[in-house]
Amino acid sequence: MIIQNYVGCDISKQWLDFFDETSGRCQRIDNQADAIAAHVAGLHPGQDFVVMEATGVHDRLLRHALAKAGVAFSRHNPTHTHNYAKSTARRAKTDPLDARMLSGYGRRYHPEAEPAPREEDEHLQSLAATAISWSIPGQT
Repeated sequence: MIIQNYVGCDISKQWLDFFDETSGRCQRIDNQADAIAAHVAGLHPGQDFVVMEATGVHDRLLRHALAKAGVAFSRHNPTHTHNYAKSTARRAKTDPLDARMLSGYGRRYHPEAEPAPREEDEHLQSLAATAISWSIPGQT
């Protein structure tokens, strides 16, 4: 029986912080396609499961790389993960600690994997978001 390894990933515009619960190791990489591809190549499809917060466009490269490599992942509402963090009495707020918390969130809730992202859907979502921003007065 393969034990699921939950890998937490805290995402920002500049970098990604990963926490691997099996090794107990935290690693920061650039949020760039080549760095992401290299990191994802070290993950194990069928064993590793990446847990992240939904961050809009900043998680796009990671989602596509994970899907291409066959590594399962799930995105979660930041309010839910924040409430989980509060319930564990972790008060510090750093990217590595957030990655560790997301790994624990996966272990606790065993989330369902998301389907692989589709370019067509993401392009339509981008167009819709642009159209909405144009139609709301005061939005740029």
